[in-house]
Amino acid sequence: MSYLTKSNIAYDLNKSPHELSVEYNSCTIKYVFSSELYRTKFLEKFNDNREKINTSLSNRFDINIQCHMLADLKLYKTIEKRGFLIFKDGDKIECQNCITLDGQMLITRNSDE
Repeated sequence: MSYLTKSNIAYDLNKSPHELSVEYNSCTIKYVFSSELYRTKFLEKFNDNREKINTSLSNRFDINIQCHMLADLKLYKTIEKRGFLIFKDGDKIECQNCITLDGQMLITRNSDE
């Protein structure tokens, strides 16, 4: 694989083999990383990061908020330093400014739970 450095880093995310697909309620997002190290860091941190972001938003608005996709996108942007490349259900997105999250889904549960 000549497009990877000796350290297995892909400076062109379009040619990177370091990928991770995450299933959400409404879609699947494939995150592309420039290195296996960044992919591993994402995997190690994403559960704690989700809890941190969801708790922060829930406390701020005094409503139970679960925004896993928002938390994951923020973590991806924090970890991946060599660009931005994700695929939403196969559609390529190379710019985080092209994304709009609409948090309009209301999920109810019994008050007994």
